[in-house]
Amino acid sequence: MKCDPQIVHVDDDCTWTQCSRCGLAVKDCGEVNLAVWESMPDCGVVFERVLIRHSIANQISKYALAVAKWVKAGRPVRDQAEVDRIFHELCRPCRDFDGGRGSCQMCGCKVNHSGGALRNKISMATESCPRGKWGDQ
Repeated sequence: MKCDPQIVHVDDDCTWTQCSRCGLAVKDCGEVNLAVWESMPDCGVVFERVLIRHSIANQISKYALAVAKWVKAGRPVRDQAEVDRIFHELCRPCRDFDGGRGSCQMCGCKVNHSGGALRNKISMATESCPRGKWGDQ
């Protein structure tokens, strides 16, 4: 039996849908796509975490705001040792890190141990973790 998704909460530009039977929750940032539920396993499967999907439009908008904030602050960057430490100690072991995409599932941003600030959220000294693990909150 497939899940029975219901919209349960809307915050900022994101919508939470949750199965009324098994409790699985999906956070859609951008447009709500209930079709994603059709590709899910049968209802009752135990999931370890909430699935978060970020629309391309939402990611572009957040990226543009982050770059504008970074440029306005004078383009400050973290030194390579700090970027390495954040990535290896905090991001990579985090349950929200998607190693296949090299991104954080919580915010949708690219995070890695190398690359310039425009290709790596960790390098931008004006940015922070959405879970509060690093950066100024």
